[in-house]
Order: sequence, then C-alpha cells, then structure tokens
Amino acid sequence: MIEKLSRIYSKFTQIVDGISDNFLGLMARIAVAVPFFNSGQSKLEGEPILGLKWNIFAVKESKKYLFQYEFGFPEAIAPAMTHGAAIAENLLPIALVLGLAARLSAMGLMAMTLVIQFYVFPDQLLRWNGNWSLHLLWLMPLTYILARGPGNWSADRVLQRRLTPQEPLLGKSHSG
Repeated sequence: MIEKLSRIYSKFTQIVDGISDNFLGLMARIAVAVPFFNSGQSKLEGEPILGLKWNIFAVKESKKYLFQYEFGFPEAIAPAMTHGAAIAENLLPIALVLGLAARLSAMGLMAMTLVIQFYVFPDQLLRWNGNWSLHLLWLMPLTYILARGPGNWSADRVLQRRLTPQEPLLGKSHSG
C-alpha cells in the first residue's frame, strides 16, 4: 500500500515538475497585477469607457482625504502621494502583465506594498490576523518576478531577443 502511494506521489511530482517557468511567470504577473490595478481604478474620477477609467490624472478628492487623514501623510505631500499611487497602480500592473520592464514594475509594486505595510498600517504587523498576510500574498509573486524574471512569454524577452546580437551559426567569423 505504501509502495503504491509512493509511486502515485512520485508520478504526481513528475507531472507538476513539468510546469513551465514561463507559465508560472505569467500567472504570477496576472495574479499580483489585478488587485493593484483595481485599487488604481478606484482612485480615479470619471465614468468608465469600455469598462475602464482612462484619465490617470483625475484623482478622487476622497482619496486625497484618505491619504492625508486616514493614512497620515502630511498635508503638503498627501495630494502628490495620492496621484503617484493612482498613476503607479494603473500603469505598473499593465506593464507587469505585458512583461514590459517586468522587474522594474515588480520593484515599484513591492515598494508600494512595503510603504502600505510599514508606514500606513505598522500596527497590523503585531496582529496575528493583520493585513501583513495579504501583503505577503502580493510580495511572493513580485519576489518571484524580481528573482526569475517574467519568463519567455513577455515583452521583455521579445525585446531582449531583438536587441541581443545573434552570433553566426558556425561560430565567429574572422576577417582580415
């Protein structure tokens, strides 16, 4: 019985070991982009066109209030922080899903996550049910992308292939 279970488990691990890093990179990019993009969309004024708000410079006044009075940013920088967050949360997730400057996009979203955790909600670190666990769920795919890159199914890889000089198939040619 144990030997049969061992063979089944071994076969299972062979199958899941075959999951492509390219697939994992794409799934990580999509999984973490969605909550940030939704947050960015919630900060924007205006009616959606084709389901999206397009004016990334039109930030809701209520969000500026939130940054100043709820999150504790000083009055002088709260509007700039609100606009910066709205722009970053709308652009970085799109770049991340496309795999365009994916590592830089991941670093930007990591920085936002760390600011949220350590500046906005530092008291949550001491609670067993605090929002730190949600932030770990965001940081894990971002760390994967930062460490491994976006994978071959990305604009970064396409650009890299086009911009990297290709060596001749038969080795380097010597002239002269």
